[in-house]
Amino acid sequence: MDDARDGAELISIVIPALNAAATLGAQLEALIGEHGIEQCEVIVADNGSTDDTVAVAMRYRGRLDLTLVDAREHPGRSAVRNEAVRHVTRPYIAFLDADDAVCAGWLPTIVRHLPAPVVQGGYRRVPRHASADDRNVTVRFPSYRGVQTIAAGNVVIEKRVLDLVGGFNEQYRYRVDVELAIRLHLAGIPIVIAEDACILYRERGSARGAMRQQYNWEKAAVQLQRDYGDRIEFRHSSRNSLKHWALLVPHAIDALRDDEDRRRWLADLGALSGRLVGSLTYRTLFL
Repeated sequence: MDDARDGAELISIVIPALNAAATLGAQLEALIGEHGIEQCEVIVADNGSTDDTVAVAMRYRGRLDLTLVDAREHPGRSAVRNEAVRHVTRPYIAFLDADDAVCAGWLPTIVRHLPAPVVQGGYRRVPRHASADDRNVTVRFPSYRGVQTIAAGNVVIEKRVLDLVGGFNEQYRYRVDVELAIRLHLAGIPIVIAEDACILYRERGSARGAMRQQYNWEKAAVQLQRDYGDRIEFRHSSRNSLKHWALLVPHAIDALRDDEDRRRWLADLGALSGRLVGSLTYRTLFL
């Protein structure tokens, strides 16, 4: 498609939000700046926020074709997206996150890649203390243990295809996009990369937040191994995991001296602990 206005009317943008009052406005402002955005449908699915998320979303109803969906009865990353999908009216669904922001030109780039069934954009991972305008930030694309995957914060999926594979799996609390990507692969559905359709992704601010994130991700990694390890070859080295366990104690001294070292140490501890707990929970050895 040559012009964003010729394809934007095919797209529903879904943004799940939970206590995102501090960040949602930046995402919506970024969307307002996109050529052709007036043709898109924007759905913000509130997952039971207790802050001003709903009020922030409502302020944009006159500037975007925005629908606010009450998804408080559908908690979780998968369930909130599935509930939002029930409200879309367009054949393609663009999933974004409430704490990111699309980069300039995101929408026209997405449109140019239609009618591909799945279009995955990139992300500029911005370090905690770096400026979002830092052009040295590398554009990355999602992968998981050697498998091309998708990131639910910047992916467009044809609704027909999403329905075909059964939507997001509500048995998963984390790695929900990886799990969906695996089912897309198994169904023979290609994932097209849109190199210039980027978002800004800000790293988690606190060391404890990074540790909690790694714990949840790696626990879910064991769940993925249990469910799909016999059909998908995940790249993994138990030897490296044991090496990281062995280095935790000597590296703890460095973690006491420097904030960044402490952040990395806690993230490693979270990841290793997540795999251990996941192995016990899902009765699948994946250390």
